[in-house]
Amino acid sequence: MIKIQKISVHAKKKHYYSISFEADDGTTGSADVHEDVLVAMGLRKGLELEDEAFQQIVAAEKRHEAYRAALRYLGVRMRTVAETESYLRQKGYQPPDIRYAIERLLKEKLLDDRAFAQMFVRSRMRTTTKGPALISRELEQKGISRSDREAALAEYTFEAQLENARKFAEKKRAASPRLSAAEEKRRIAAALAQRGFDRDVISDVMGNWPERDEETEWQALIAQAGKIAAKTREADERKRRYKIKALLYRKGFSPDLIERYLNGIEE
Repeated sequence: MIKIQKISVHAKKKHYYSISFEADDGTTGSADVHEDVLVAMGLRKGLELEDEAFQQIVAAEKRHEAYRAALRYLGVRMRTVAETESYLRQKGYQPPDIRYAIERLLKEKLLDDRAFAQMFVRSRMRTTTKGPALISRELEQKGISRSDREAALAEYTFEAQLENARKFAEKKRAASPRLSAAEEKRRIAAALAQRGFDRDVISDVMGNWPERDEETEWQALIAQAGKIAAKTREADERKRRYKIKALLYRKGFSPDLIERYLNGIEE
């Protein structure tokens, strides 16, 4: 049997109480208990507890400690259930205490994976040019279920995807002035796919891609051909001409422009 001898406000910990107790064998001790546990367990001076009941108080304090740690973690920003569980495990809390903390937070709506997913999607739509597939993978890595991911991504409309895809494509276009028009389109389409946009969005963007004027294409060919010509300088004229022609063709330049360049070399 354990008897509570004294309960006092903790000198350093806010919302905590120090409980002094004495066992039947005369040994004494103390424990720090949060006010929520104090009230929930009905602790008071003079209360006598069986050993099992006292261990229940200790267990309740551990559970509540895990819950408070999770609250502090959530105080920084919104988190997923999986992120919170991982954090508590890293802090050394045991599975029963983690389960208690998670269940209580879910009940109090302080953890809500679907709400998190919706917030995450809206943020990515506003601040990035990522497609839905890439955002979905990010959510999956955070432990969001497929159903919650799909519900949140429903807000990412086709029109919004098109707008972000076009922004991304324009940036890629500006960064590749020396590519042929065909190679530029191929690379941008591939980049859009890697960015997480689906085929319909990519098809719409590339289907409405502005045509390049001949002079711009010619300048791009000159830039590419100069590198190739320098590398093939030691080859005989026939082989050199063939290599330049083959490489430029693979890079997407038209046969007419390639012949124009080769004729210029001969002249």
